Amino acid sequence: MVVSAYLAQPHAIITNVDHGTLTAAPASAIVGDTITLSHTLDDGYAFDRYFTTPDVQWIDGNRFIMPDEDVTIRWTLIYAHTVPFFEGFEEDNIQGTDIVGWWQESEFGTKNWQANSTETSKNRQPYAGQWNATLVYNNTDWLFTKITLETGKQYIFSMYARQDGATANNANISVYLGNAPKKSAMTTEIMPETGLVNGNYQGLVARFSVSETQEYILGIRGKINSSPFYISIDNIRITERLPHTITCVSPEAGMFSADLTTAYAVDTVTLSAIISDGYVLSRYITTPAVKWIDDNRFVMPDEDVTIRMETAPFYTVPFFDGFEENNQQGRPVAGWLQQSISGDSVWTANSTLTNYNRTPFAGNWNVTLWADNTDWMFKYFALEAGKEYRLSLYARQYATSSGAYLQAGIGSTAINDSMKVAIIPSSPVKSGAYQLFTGTFTVPENGAYALGIQGRGASSNHLSIDDIRLTENVPHTIQTTNSELGTITLNKTQAMCGDTIRLSRTMAEGELFVRYTTNTTLLWLNDSCFRMPDEDVIIGMTVLPTHSLPFFEGFEEDNTDQEAPKGWLQQSEAGGSVWIANSTQIDKNRQPYNGKWNVTLRYNNTDWLFTKLQLEADTEYEMYLFARQDNSNKSIVRLNRIVSPRCCYTEE
Repeated sequence: MVVSAYLAQPHAIITNVDHGTLTAAPASAIVGDTITLSHTLDDGYAFDRYFTTPDVQWIDGNRFIMPDEDVTIRWTLIYAHTVPFFEGFEEDNIQGTDIVGWWQESEFGTKNWQANSTETSKNRQPYAGQWNATLVYNNTDWLFTKITLETGKQYIFSMYARQDGATANNANISVYLGNAPKKSAMTTEIMPETGLVNGNYQGLVARFSVSETQEYILGIRGKINSSPFYISIDNIRITERLPHTITCVSPEAGMFSADLTTAYAVDTVTLSAIISDGYVLSRYITTPAVKWIDDNRFVMPDEDVTIRMETAPFYTVPFFDGFEENNQQGRPVAGWLQQSISGDSVWTANSTLTNYNRTPFAGNWNVTLWADNTDWMFKYFALEAGKEYRLSLYARQYATSSGAYLQAGIGSTAINDSMKVAIIPSSPVKSGAYQLFTGTFTVPENGAYALGIQGRGASSNHLSIDDIRLTENVPHTIQTTNSELGTITLNKTQAMCGDTIRLSRTMAEGELFVRYTTNTTLLWLNDSCFRMPDEDVIIGMTVLPTHSLPFFEGFEEDNTDQEAPKGWLQQSEAGGSVWIANSTQIDKNRQPYNGKWNVTLRYNNTDWLFTKLQLEADTEYEMYLFARQDNSNKSIVRLNRIVSPRCCYTEE
């Protein structure tokens, strides 16, 4: 039998505090001992919590189990703040724990206000600095701190807050004064229950006074239901009511002014503007954020304000944007205003990324929106009463579930709340091929209106849109060409955007049909049916050319890698793939026999390649090709004479 033992060594308990005395009993201990703490505080201070280095196992608020090393104990205290008071949560906090320097009381739910410096999703990024405080969904929680206030003075309370949902009834803040850090003692209302929304932080401001000079408890109540995820708050202030300056910075396309050059917190400031011809007032931008009463009036915060006016050109109808000009890869789309409703990303221009269904519908560019984001694109238009307008665009997503939605609206200004008239109601966007979205609308009077297009991506990796058109809602013509090759028959020769156009054809003698050609990119429903775009369409066709002898095909010209080879018709007999041109893949014996190109057929497929040759009777011809596979099992190549792609006979 082996017996092992060691002699436990006592470790020191070190106190590192100010504004009072902290006593540990015992003052040194061995691992496993129970340590009891007691303290006395200087006048004006209240105890908040202990912190230890290293972390220890606490029995209750004043006792812990001694670890096998020295322990240093610190504390945080709550003291009677004086005015001016500021809390930006920048000191002594630990990520994801209750904020220091404040008492808390839970009214509903199980979570408290917590300090945050790393989480930025769900609108949790701080308003300023590196830290803020957040309250998670399904909780109502109070923050309390102590402050000394004097009678005969006017005070201003201010803070910044937001949530990550658009409905103000789902999250709110209210502020009170009382004589103890508990809900039941909050007897004086400073700021009534005020709803929050997402987007930029909202500046909350209230004016108040007190009847007696003494210490008060300031209580901030946050309430959030299960719809949004978080309330975020930052930069809490109490100051004496003093005037602050207002600075206006006008753009080149207009000028504006405020009715006041200095104002007190809670005063109403009114703005007026003169806009240059061809432009429209888009929005005012303030530093810091303010609480707006309407488009031209705001509530003065408890600090100086700088205002900038944003203008935008207005466009005329007909309008088209395929995003082909002035854009930069991965940057916000040029020429459009944007407003993020939720998430950290906006619509960005794309010309290089093709995975996740991000290939443009037409041209070289489109715009995409990342998953878990809701974002508006806005542009102003000069519109006339008495005319019906049509908006159309192409969209798709990348996901098996319907996690992406698209909608469009019209309003007076380029903000979410102004999009009162729906052009395209919120509609699911499918994965796979692009879909055509279209809607019509009218306006009540001549003027400049903001057109808004909103994308909402939940489970999809990307939402892609392309080829936005705004036109008068009139029918468009469909014309046919290439009559010498055959006859194209249409179910309509005039159609409205979104109508289904069906085609049939009769080929001239000896001609073999390859594909339809069009003057614009169409959304094909199948090989003989398309959705009418918001423009005139001209349809022709190409036929299989007749090759004379000697004939050679090395696939070196006009092909696109991993697409069907040009100049050949195909017919699948079994499987879901066809012959594709290849210049990049060399594994699995796919390297070309000669030159840089060949064609390959994937496993589990039987597929025909057809071309057309000019041959003469009573002449003997020789045909050969080079082929290989990457397996020891047999693969079959069959060479046939061809009368038509659907009639093959006489195996050679």
